[in-house]
Amino acid sequence: MSLKRLPTLLLLLRAPRPQAHPPHFPRAHTHHFSSLVPRTQHHPHPYSTAPPSPKRYSFDEISTLLSTPSPSPSPLLIDVREPSELASTGRIPGSVSMPLSSNPDAVYLSPEDFHARFGFEKPSAEGGGAKKGDGSAVADIDPETVVKAGHGGADPSADLGDGGGEGEEGEGVREVIFYCKAGVRSRAAARMAAGEGGWTGVKIGEMGGGWDEWAGRGGKVER
Repeated sequence: MSLKRLPTLLLLLRAPRPQAHPPHFPRAHTHHFSSLVPRTQHHPHPYSTAPPSPKRYSFDEISTLLSTPSPSPSPLLIDVREPSELASTGRIPGSVSMPLSSNPDAVYLSPEDFHARFGFEKPSAEGGGAKKGDGSAVADIDPETVVKAGHGGADPSADLGDGGGEGEEGEGVREVIFYCKAGVRSRAAARMAAGEGGWTGVKIGEMGGGWDEWAGRGGKVER
């Protein structure tokens, strides 16, 4: 080896060696699978005691109920508007009156207080309604007196059918359908009755369109 190349060789030996780096691989794209997993739906517990939601009835369904004879007790229609509204517009044939705004405790009354205030039996599937000729039927109530008193009780001339609590055997009411002007008060009444109102074993429904839909579509009117 030439002596001239010795300094160059020494410099190369002293120079720092490049550090070895691990091989670089491109990072795989991470998918967000959380957006692909369906959200868990919360279903009522099979043993839940929560009352079912009130059924919402349409104009056509109410019309069919009124026009179609049925061997089973027909639903009881309850108008929750105020007496002044009924006096101005009339009511759906066969319905009874339970003004909700002036009687916010209506659905929670005892059967005795309910009958005394509104003139018809508090709906219950267990029966016990007023029987014909027992002195407590709504036929003894003057509708004009009731309206003036602000209670808006049942119209004695209304044909309530088997669902009105006046059958000869005092059978119970299987279903109640509330209605008001536009569906707000009837929805409130239905939810209260289906909750803690004590309407034992009675199916609860409400007419969503209320009187506005009934009158607007030419439904029959009882005055």
